[in-house]
Amino acid sequence: MSASQPDGTIGRVGLVATLRGSLGEANLGRLVVLREAAGLVTDLVGSEQPVFAWLVHALGSPIVMGGQAQRTLYVADADLVPVGEVPEVRLRMIIEAQNETDFDAALAEAAAIIDVKQIDDKELASLLEKAAEQAFLAHSLALVATPVALREMGFRSMAGSEEALQFKRAHAGVELRIDATADWLANWRLTGISHSARHAQYSEKLLPNEVARGKVFLAVLQIWREAFGNAGMPECLELAVLYERHQASMNRIHVRRPVLTVDPKVFRAILRWMQEQEHKLLDPQGDVTLAFSDGLLRLATGNVAYGCAAWGDWVDDCVVVRQDLLALSGPLARARQIRIEQAADHLGINGLVLHRSPHSIVP
Repeated sequence: MSASQPDGTIGRVGLVATLRGSLGEANLGRLVVLREAAGLVTDLVGSEQPVFAWLVHALGSPIVMGGQAQRTLYVADADLVPVGEVPEVRLRMIIEAQNETDFDAALAEAAAIIDVKQIDDKELASLLEKAAEQAFLAHSLALVATPVALREMGFRSMAGSEEALQFKRAHAGVELRIDATADWLANWRLTGISHSARHAQYSEKLLPNEVARGKVFLAVLQIWREAFGNAGMPECLELAVLYERHQASMNRIHVRRPVLTVDPKVFRAILRWMQEQEHKLLDPQGDVTLAFSDGLLRLATGNVAYGCAAWGDWVDDCVVVRQDLLALSGPLARARQIRIEQAADHLGINGLVLHRSPHSIVP
């Protein structure tokens, strides 16, 4: 995603810079390369006032921020000290090489703690395979900027647009095209379209600008499944399968159901706005996707997205039928508190059951 630069900014895409001490003494002097402009941000760089920032890639070992090792992170322009410049082609080569190095290092570390004298080759191969899967899983859980993960999958810039990305694949003579665009809420909207003489499919997914890498891959896999089921899945989406399996395992051991408490006035206002604007939506009979991150419950439907302050626990995005959600406007009209409880096949809103949309169920 690109953004216009204010006068006096230091950075530019491809610039190699060192970090100032404001990012922590341990990170003072660390080398990074600037990938894209993030624009004016606050929380992403821990600033109370809007400051111009960049999405950067750490050179060498990952940078530890908030107890988490990260390859990509947001840095304020004022926290950078220019060093040199890297051409775009060379930048891509560096990132790909470092991803491979991180993976190989995890395997080497696993091999170093195994006493090969006490196990045979078959057992060693099995242990290394498990170690590789753990490294792959850690890679899927890492927090990254959504456009970074999309490019890792093979998304490329669309002609005539620096911000929009596109992914094209075909199966059984049918082409699937997925367009990724950033909206005004700093979300990324994925729109999947596939069609042939006897087939047509349209689906949408909404992602925040920064999320676990595996969640981005899984969103693309879900669009693929809506078009083709599990047949012919591209190799680039294997990470999504591992992430999905991990999430399912975590859900099984998580006994307490996730519950969100939302701002009741704003939530009721959203239902009212949704009702008033229904005739303007691209799909009047469509669904609503509920997604939660960073203290905000996002309700996306048709070509519109709404945000409502919320707090609590949430497992994953949930899709419900819009008419079913709007039918709760009456019962919730005087509620002093609104709690949304997430179950496997439905949502419970103040005890009222709201079933998941049949369109969200993967065959």
